[in-house]
Amino acid sequence: IAFYNYDGKIVDVNKAFLDMFGYSKNEIDEFSILHFADETYHESIIEYLRNKDENTPPCEIKGNHKSGKRIDVAFISKSFFQEGKKYFAVVAQDISHRKKVEHLQTHDELTGFVNKRGFSEFLKEEMSFCEVKKRKLAILTIRFAQEEFNIIKDVDHVLEQVLLKAAPLEVGEKLKKMLFADDLIGRTGENEFMTMHSLPVEIGIENTVT
Repeated sequence: IAFYNYDGKIVDVNKAFLDMFGYSKNEIDEFSILHFADETYHESIIEYLRNKDENTPPCEIKGNHKSGKRIDVAFISKSFFQEGKKYFAVVAQDISHRKKVEHLQTHDELTGFVNKRGFSEFLKEEMSFCEVKKRKLAILTIRFAQEEFNIIKDVDHVLEQVLLKAAPLEVGEKLKKMLFADDLIGRTGENEFMTMHSLPVEIGIENTVT
């Protein structure tokens, strides 16, 4: 738990908060509450604090550990008055382990791309976004010919394992070079990849291929 004033300056913290971020109490005397959050999240934190109400879920951000490591943090904030002055209490929780488990559930361990479950979740979100923003969504499916995998599986077992790992990695690297930087790539099966790209309705699909 951390307490800060209306200007965002830390006024008190408990030991659990210090341990989470790796500081001692005398090191944070002049810190703002935003010091513990990755800079890319500052605007979203301010927006969260400005618009939250009793039903607002915890805000999830990347936090800054003293060591330089980024940690996943969920927090809620409550305001209170003391001696006529307004203060805020932040209850923060390290959710790094939960995030790691969630990542493993939605990502392919070999390539690091989203897996079938992850691709489906992103697809639902992107379809809703495209409907609101009046954009089109292009989906491309790439499958290895099954006979190519059968050839690999006919070789020595050790070499087979090497080839089965090398093939998806090589395809994944080539896809990243061919596609736009913000395109989603998923490994949705042993021999299958899928990609997703949204574009304005006035642009034809053929104009996105180079």
